[in-house]
Amino acid sequence: MFYSFLLRNKDIDINKHNSVFKIGLILDNLLANCKNIDDNFVNTVDKIEIEKLSAIAAMKDEELIKIEIENSSFINKHSIQNGYAITTILEKGEFFDLAYKNSSTYRKNFFEYKDLIKYNYPLYYKNIVDVNSKKYDVPQELIYSAILISSKFNNRLLSENSKIGLMQIPYETRKEIIPLFDPKTNIAMGTEKLKSLLETYEGNKLKSLIAYIYGEELLNKIQFDYDGDLNLELVADPEERYDLQNLILTYMFYKKLYNF
Repeated sequence: MFYSFLLRNKDIDINKHNSVFKIGLILDNLLANCKNIDDNFVNTVDKIEIEKLSAIAAMKDEELIKIEIENSSFINKHSIQNGYAITTILEKGEFFDLAYKNSSTYRKNFFEYKDLIKYNYPLYYKNIVDVNSKKYDVPQELIYSAILISSKFNNRLLSENSKIGLMQIPYETRKEIIPLFDPKTNIAMGTEKLKSLLETYEGNKLKSLIAYIYGEELLNKIQFDYDGDLNLELVADPEERYDLQNLILTYMFYKKLYNF
């Protein structure tokens, strides 16, 4: 997709641009060539079952909806329609970590449709993110990127390095643990930290996001251009290069999908 874009836009000198610009070109080309789902994407029988299971999911009983999905016609059938159905059912009950986990199973398939890519980069906890984005003047794409990469929307996540919840907030004492599992508290604290990093790095969103997720030690190892962009080819460690590429992709997808 990237090279087909370059063939159609030969006036662009790719050697003058680095990672963020190149990834932006790839995403623009991907989104321009995605298909749209139509009214017949899901058949009538499946729509009725989705509606029924969504009503059960709305009861917010996780064990119950898991049992109902296991007994549904969507289970053990790996199709893009079934992936869509299960994700939307889980979303209805606000089981966001399970919904994202299910979408990840169909990640490649969802990229074929512009209407489904959003399930790979969802806007879960939207009201909380909106409030804190305005309160701390932090772009929403930064908050969502930090949540997705840090926890994959698992508000119950307790990592081995003593970090908790959606935005992986560090804790020091047992008294601090329980409040950090609450999405409102967690996202507020994470957004406040992002605000502090934006001030430290003079508004550079990429540097702030890298520092938040991977730490300032890694950030200080990276060579940036005068415009704040970076060249991934200069990152020697393959794992670090992959992590940084994923971070940029996540950030750019949120920015382009939702026009933040």
